[in-house]
Amino acid sequence: LFEEHDLDSDAVKHALATGRATYAADVIERAVLDIATWSKLEVATFRSWLAQLPPDVVRSHPWLQLFASRTEYVTGDWRAATRLLEELEESLRSGLAHPDSEQIEKLVLADRASYAAVRGEVAEAMGYAQEALAHLAVSDAIGQTRMRAILGVAHARAGQVSEAARAFAGAIETAQAAGMGFAAVIFVCHLAEVQIAQGKLHLAKATCDEARALGMVGGVPSSHSGFVGLPEGRILYEWNQLSAAEKSLVDGLNLLGAGQIPEHFGNMYALLAHVQWALGKQSAAEEAIQRAVQLAQGGNIPRISALARADRTRLWLAQGRLDLAATWADKFCTTPEPQYLRDYEELTLVRVRLAQTRLE
Repeated sequence: LFEEHDLDSDAVKHALATGRATYAADVIERAVLDIATWSKLEVATFRSWLAQLPPDVVRSHPWLQLFASRTEYVTGDWRAATRLLEELEESLRSGLAHPDSEQIEKLVLADRASYAAVRGEVAEAMGYAQEALAHLAVSDAIGQTRMRAILGVAHARAGQVSEAARAFAGAIETAQAAGMGFAAVIFVCHLAEVQIAQGKLHLAKATCDEARALGMVGGVPSSHSGFVGLPEGRILYEWNQLSAAEKSLVDGLNLLGAGQIPEHFGNMYALLAHVQWALGKQSAAEEAIQRAVQLAQGGNIPRISALARADRTRLWLAQGRLDLAATWADKFCTTPEPQYLRDYEELTLVRVRLAQTRLE
């Protein structure tokens, strides 16, 4: 009855209340496969559904395994996300009978592209994404949107900003055409970041406003709207509108926290630290940068951790703690060259060396 009236969330609650685990798993699987439901579903809600199912029942439902992996991906637990994806692949290879096995295998490939992009494995991400796009149907709006966005991320990591902007614009257009405007919020934020890199700050600010509008649900900002805080905070910081930048970042962090979504792996806290230092809030800035480093290290992604350490070093320079900054610089110079650009870290290195030169 609930499903007949498109009340998927209510149908899930009813199914779970019956105590029939397999039936409930079937209902949840149908719910998350519905674009309207998944694009408006909070991470915490989906996790609560899965927590009420026995593990063996989840493993017998490959769509649930796939979305469980994606949930861990969104919340920053890369080990869990990868483990769940590997378990799903093993189940499919072992002959798990499911009418959508072929489609799910394609989506596993797409998820590998996602994970590679976040880790900064640019070549692998581009390869996986292009392979996935070659196999995805044009009508597969979710798959097409994700892979175009992953290409955007990979191009951005490689410094190919024009290509990145085109890829993100394509992802946004595909998502909106399929009625997934809510889910496109993070892609619009990525586009704003690219526009910032291009020096198009006013355009980027307009893009942030667009992302915020897309994230409204029933006139209230959704948790995904919190992603807007990072690009908007960067713009306002660049314009020296420090109080507004601080508010944008804090509001964004609060929204993400309400939805149990990680704070951009420490990026938002790192930027908040610089803003608060500029405002003269030294204790708050120190607390924010410590939180940024903690989150980055917890994600176990070298690229993210390296950015946080560079932010920590910039704050050390502002604090006059050149000895600590110099130690970071010496260690950075010994690290292998990755696939992705390290312009932020390299500019931080320049700042340290200039500071050292002035003391000589």
